[in-house]
Amino acid sequence: MHDPLSDFIIRIKNAQARHHTSVRIPMSKAKAAMSKVLVEAGYISGIKEVTDTKFPMLELGLKYIDSKP
Repeated sequence: MHDPLSDFIIRIKNAQARHHTSVRIPMSKAKAAMSKVLVEAGYISGIKEVTDTKFPMLELGLKYIDSKP
């Protein structure tokens, strides 16, 4: 992985395209800060730190905007 922040955005995009309710992303300080900004802006529903895995992860709750009339 060369660019962690673009990987962060792509994981969210791919999970939302597959209609998942949440996505897990490897944790870093930058990703945690970016997640807080996305919650405040209303793009994701919440953040949860998951530490029961081999590496610490962030679990992001996803929101959906139905574009169908």
